[in-house]
Amino acid sequence: MKKTTGFLIIILIIGAILCITAANSHNYDAYENSIDDNQYYTNNSVDTNDTGSNIDKNTTVNNSSTNASAYSKTSKNSDSHYGIPVRHELSGYCYKVIDGDTIRVEGIGGNEKVRFVGVNTPEKGEDGYYDAKDYIKEKCLYKTVYLDVDDARPHDKYNRTLAIVYDEQDENLNQQLLVKQLAEVMYIPPSEFEKGLGLPSGTYKVNPKYA
Repeated sequence: MKKTTGFLIIILIIGAILCITAANSHNYDAYENSIDDNQYYTNNSVDTNDTGSNIDKNTTVNNSSTNASAYSKTSKNSDSHYGIPVRHELSGYCYKVIDGDTIRVEGIGGNEKVRFVGVNTPEKGEDGYYDAKDYIKEKCLYKTVYLDVDDARPHDKYNRTLAIVYDEQDENLNQQLLVKQLAEVMYIPPSEFEKGLGLPSGTYKVNPKYA
């Protein structure tokens, strides 16, 4: 009887641990999707009167250069997309797509969260959210991606790496989000990349807040 009681207690403890772990995982995913991407630059570049963000406005920014130990890769070719030369500074394995403009990449050193620079896709609950997310899933998820990090501002206030993201065919996905009308331009200087990422004016949508 004592052995049976002890076994049941162990089973209950294990069950409780699994429940807590699952709850924490769910909360973390919800937190990732709650970040207001309209505020992805530093405190000096955003409207601090916006109370919609769940992140502390006093969060400091890590502007250090990209981790030198991360794997570097030069461009596969010398082509350019609308005047932006194809340049690979880092590469890694995309194991998660958070939304249409944010992914997680293993093997780039430091924070593995990457924010597509210069663009903004719809937030969860807005029209077009799943269209943009599904497109990035198709291009990036469980594949190698290549990054051209914004040298003028390598990280945002959440320490996400700001970069142009290329797929395995050297497609500039930041530009493609704009070309396919899945995102709008969100340009906030300083940035290595020009407003519109080299696309002809009038061929892309612009976030009115940053027009």
